[in-house]
Amino acid sequence: MNKVGNGCWCSEFNVNPKNWKSTKKTNSIRVIEYYFHDPAFKSLYPGGYQKTIKSGINWHKTAIECRAVVNDLIELEAKMLRLQGYLHRLRQH
Repeated sequence: MNKVGNGCWCSEFNVNPKNWKSTKKTNSIRVIEYYFHDPAFKSLYPGGYQKTIKSGINWHKTAIECRAVVNDLIELEAKMLRLQGYLHRLRQH
């Protein structure tokens, strides 16, 4: 659980496939997912709002490049959540 202010929190970021840190490049599409919880939207999203990020991760040719992009996207998303909170992220969906 990651608190991001205003009583909001998000789950850990999950990356699929699970072996995304592997040294081999996989052909499967890499996806980052997490759930965001806001007490103000509990009735609308009782299990949290699911956010999925697919932002061009597989365009990179090597496993090292893909891992770097995934790490950068996770860091950027976490920073945006801390700075702008849930409502900003919800409106983007």
